[in-house]
Amino acid sequence: MSKELINGQIMAKYDEISRIEEEARNKHASIKDEVKEKYDKQISNMDDKLNSEQVDLEKDIQEKNEWTEKVKELITSTKSIENDLTNLKKEKEKEFLIKIKAIDKAEKTKKKVILKEIKQLEKEKMDIEKIQVEI
Repeated sequence: MSKELINGQIMAKYDEISRIEEEARNKHASIKDEVKEKYDKQISNMDDKLNSEQVDLEKDIQEKNEWTEKVKELITSTKSIENDLTNLKKEKEKEFLIKIKAIDKAEKTKKKVILKEIKQLEKEKMDIEKIQVEI
């Protein structure tokens, strides 16, 4: 194998690493949008629902002598919605981090294999240069 051919292979491997890094960046952005699209509407709806319940709660507290039973129901409902909202937000963040971690792991694995190939090619290149120097 000639020195020029090995240099060409090394450059191709570095180009492949660049492509993998770009692909990972694109996947990061895509995952962010995907997770956002999946959860933001639900969170917004849940937030609207919570705000609506809170408004009703405040109104009913002012009229508590007439509406004591309704106030108790709204308190329970509000707490449940707040818990659901908190859980949805945690789920969103957890899923985002899991997907990002998987992308990063795949990128690292691919790069490790290519860097090992580059190291082997560089060793072959050095062997060829050593032989040429001896000749």
